[in-house]
Amino acid sequence: MKAQFPSQFPALLRHFFGRFFDNEFVARNADMHVTVTKMLALLASPGLLLPCFRYTTYLKLEHAPLEVRAPVMWFDRCFFLSFSMLVMGAVTVIEWDTLFPDHRDYASLIPLPIRARTIFFGKVGALALFLVAFTVAVNGGSTVLFPIVSFGEQGQAAKLLGRIAVHGVSVLASSGFVFFSLGAGRNPAEHPERSLVP
Repeated sequence: MKAQFPSQFPALLRHFFGRFFDNEFVARNADMHVTVTKMLALLASPGLLLPCFRYTTYLKLEHAPLEVRAPVMWFDRCFFLSFSMLVMGAVTVIEWDTLFPDHRDYASLIPLPIRARTIFFGKVGALALFLVAFTVAVNGGSTVLFPIVSFGEQGQAAKLLGRIAVHGVSVLASSGFVFFSLGAGRNPAEHPERSLVP
């Protein structure tokens, strides 16, 4: 049975990850990939456009002292963190019913010779993959553009890469906080028919 774990886990990972996009918000007669791509492009546009709009502001503040630049930078940073949390909160509510295995998973997985541990790791891996993939798709552009725009010419490339890394970790952490906080409030006992427990 242990030899089957490596082959079962990727299949379960793909199954659970695909279930996140199989809901009433994706039209049954439409291509799922096209619909999801349009949604992600729409959600990613604020993070791509705001740094461009703020370029002239940071250009004027390029040689200003830190106490003048800092409030402007923190305002924009808080916007990106808040936007990331808001989007992830909305997505988590939309995906509420797929956070835990439901009756469809029960009907298809329980008869198969798959360990409960493998199902658990497959679901956890799908949750982590969904969180990272969605956060990168929505905030990837702003993670690179905003530090470049706000950094200007005030230092070396190493510091710029450090700011990009810090910005990326910050938006990922804020998205993860909202995602797992709302997910922790999801009680599968409220819907026993959706539980994998017979």
